[in-house]
Order: sequence, then C-alpha cells, then structure tokens
Amino acid sequence: MTPQELKNSILQLAIEGRLVGQRPEEGTAEELYKQIRAEKKRLIKEGKIKKEKPLPEITEEEKPFDIPESWMWVRLGTLCSIIRGITFPATVKSRVYVKGCIRCATTGSVQAKYNTDADVFVPTQFVKNEMQWLESDDIMLSTANSKELVGKSCIWDGIEKMTFGGFVTVTRFSSKICTYYAYCVLQYLHKSGVFARASTQTMNIANINNEILSNMLFPLPPLAEQKRIVAKLDEILSLCEKLK
Repeated sequence: MTPQELKNSILQLAIEGRLVGQRPEEGTAEELYKQIRAEKKRLIKEGKIKKEKPLPEITEEEKPFDIPESWMWVRLGTLCSIIRGITFPATVKSRVYVKGCIRCATTGSVQAKYNTDADVFVPTQFVKNEMQWLESDDIMLSTANSKELVGKSCIWDGIEKMTFGGFVTVTRFSSKICTYYAYCVLQYLHKSGVFARASTQTMNIANINNEILSNMLFPLPPLAEQKRIVAKLDEILSLCEKLK
C-alpha cells in the first residue's frame, strides 16, 4: 500500500464513523440537523440566502455504507449553499491586475494548497450576485474538468476580496458544520470516484451541476464528533507524510 492509498483508507474510516468512538453526551446528528434547518430558515427570512426546492427523501438503497446510530445520512444541499461561479468571455480575462478588475479563481487555482498563480483578473461588473464573492471557509470545487480531476476541492482562507469562475462551484456550509470535516467528505467523494461517476460528459469535460451536488449523500455526525475526527485525522495524516 502506498502512502496515498493509506491516506485514502484513513479518510474512508473517518467518514464511516470508524476513526473515533461515539460519545452519547455529544448528542445526535438528528439534533444537529434540526439546528441547521432552523439556521437556514432564519437566513432565508433575513434574505441572506435563497429558498431552495425540497430535496427527495433518502432511500435505503442509496446509502453507500453503514454509519453509527448517532449519525444520519443527509443531502449535501441541506447543509450548505451551493454557488456557481461567474461567467465571462475569455477575451476579458487578464493574468495581471487591470484597473476595474477583480481577482478570480479558476479550476487551476483549486489545489490542495490554493494556487494563486492560476488566478485571473476579470471586470468587476461580471459579479452579479453578492454570494459570488468568496468568504472565509468557503470550500471551492472544480466542477468542470477531466474525469480524474472533477470534484477536486480546497478551502478558501480569505486572503483578499475575490470571486470565482464558472467552472468553479462554492459550497458554503452552515456555521454548525466543521468546515474541515465537510472538506474531508468532499475529498472522499472525489478520491473514491463518486463525483466522476455522477458527472455528465460534454466533449472531453466532465461536469457536475448544482442539482447533482445538492443530491449527493453526506454522512453527518454530531458537531463535537466532527471536531474529534478532524483532530485525529490531523494526527494520523501527519504520520503518513513522514512515511513518504
């Protein structure tokens, strides 16, 4: 087994609820999910996010693996806002700053360590929606790419005010979700080929639209357990790096 294969196995254990033990005092995912739904209703009422159409119930046949009793399967779209990037003509983008332009992330920017060298600058006028400005802890996904790379993701660290292009999609999670745990789930969906299999093909490009993303299944643990999973992953994955 290579170090990367070992990392993938550990990641799978984490999102299956087998990396750390469950603690009754931490509550249940069902309780957490009710809090997330209440938060979403409040944000919709305040006009901060848009109301979305209800997603279908999850059937037993859809569930890819067993999870602990204190967890629950939910649709990704119920946990976050899913925001497609801006569309602009190729002729207006620039590799260097131009007055009246804003930095814009591209699919090449979305790497495990964010790649600023792949950013471009585009006229600010193409940002039509306030939600298309990146916010700290947004998770960016490359949603139009080759089959091997579609669904790769990174966490935005909020370096400066900027936007993101049409081949990039942002998942902006509830404040009641641990960002790094959500990132681990999205990494698993990419590395295990779930994104690739769910994508549609246009010429040589694999595409994942907002509807596909919204309907993806997400294994949800209680918040305290999410944080313990992340801490354990940090500990173990650092050892994997040393094994290299």
